Amino acid sequence: MLALPQQDGWLPRTGPLTWPVRIVTASGGSHVQHVPLMAVWTAPGWAATRPLQPGAWLQANDVELRALRWPEGRVVAPVDAAHPPTGRLKRALRAGEMLSPVDLLPSDAMQRGDPVTAVLAEGGVEVRLPAQLLAPARVGERVRVQASGRAVALEGRLLAGQILQVGSP
Repeated sequence: MLALPQQDGWLPRTGPLTWPVRIVTASGGSHVQHVPLMAVWTAPGWAATRPLQPGAWLQANDVELRALRWPEGRVVAPVDAAHPPTGRLKRALRAGEMLSPVDLLPSDAMQRGDPVTAVLAEGGVEVRLPAQLLAPARVGERVRVQASGRAVALEGRLLAGQILQVGSP
């Protein structure tokens, strides 16, 4: 059995690594030999229970805690069994595939094609149009949308609640 390094901040990582081994000679001298290894870790992780599409919001039954072989290069981090991951997927997942925090979009991020309401306000008149984002965006950013039934794209600032304020600086 190998002893894990006792360095502060060290986390186990899958894939190739070099393991320092102290060799003590019969004469009392010692040196460190770096031995190449391939680390494979099996640890609890969240896995998709069914195929999931990019942009999908995770539902309670979409993931389950399983003992998984962690993919190469990934740091093996503890998971909180009481709190399954929530949010929206950046990429598709196959059934049984591990879900990582990097697979989730930030809570304020939207994807190309997401529905928004474009709001055009002038004086006391307000017009609301259903539209779709033409590129990924986050709340507070300027973005272009395609309004339903319109040939010309609109531009504005994305506000919370999937609202696009058209004509805002």
